[in-house]
Amino acid sequence: MEPQNTKEALTLALKLAITAPTDDQVAEVVEIAESLAVEMDAATVDECKALALAELEIESYSLEGRIA
Repeated sequence: MEPQNTKEALTLALKLAITAPTDDQVAEVVEIAESLAVEMDAATVDECKALALAELEIESYSLEGRIA
């Protein structure tokens, strides 16, 4: 699913930064996330961080259920 707005884009970028397999990929996505976050207030950035972590937890839980 492609992000529809800046909030969704930041949330996705944060998720990618957490899960990126290489340091180079992390650096690239962090740069994108920072450029998006600069346009937002701190509360919105915090909300995106919480959403990213929650979505990753849900995805992880879903994967565990498939593997077990």
